Amino acid sequence: MTVPQRHSWQPPAGEELVARAPVSFATGAAHCVLTDRRLLVLGGLWDPREPWEEVLWETDLSTVATVERRPFSVGGRDFGITFTDGSRCRLTSLEGEPLVRHLTAARP
Repeated sequence: MTVPQRHSWQPPAGEELVARAPVSFATGAAHCVLTDRRLLVLGGLWDPREPWEEVLWETDLSTVATVERRPFSVGGRDFGITFTDGSRCRLTSLEGEPLVRHLTAARP
């Protein structure tokens, strides 16, 4: 999969981009990125003239226990991720369906 030119972050050689979606969380907005190895949250400036992004948070996919749509979210936009250590996060995305679908499919 090719990342659109407006995004500056690229996965390293040998790592494949699977899905990407803008997300909102308690402290702001970012992009949630799924590769074949990791789940990342990127923050940055999405200016088409000079975009830049940095990794704000990342984890190996092996640490993701469950991913599910929140049943009472408005428009089905909220989803939750539970990690193998018992911690959780909740994200909101208008475009998160591919991300949730790929994360759910990647689970054993």
